[in-house]
Amino acid sequence: MKNIIITGSSNGFGLKAAKDFADKGNKVFATMRNPNGKNANAKAELENYSANIKVVDMDVTSDASV
Repeated sequence: MKNIIITGSSNGFGLKAAKDFADKGNKVFATMRNPNGKNANAKAELENYSANIKVVDMDVTSDASV
């Protein structure tokens, strides 16, 4: 099992990659901006999809957030 960090996991490629890596038994840290606001549905989708996924609030354009 590996630890995987995926940025931009609220939709598209990042969302799919988080699920795919979790399906392979990896621990996935799925980052997204505002997971308790506009991305709450994506957060719930990922957390309900697999216990191997942990959603992290992160804005990669902000040094303080990273």
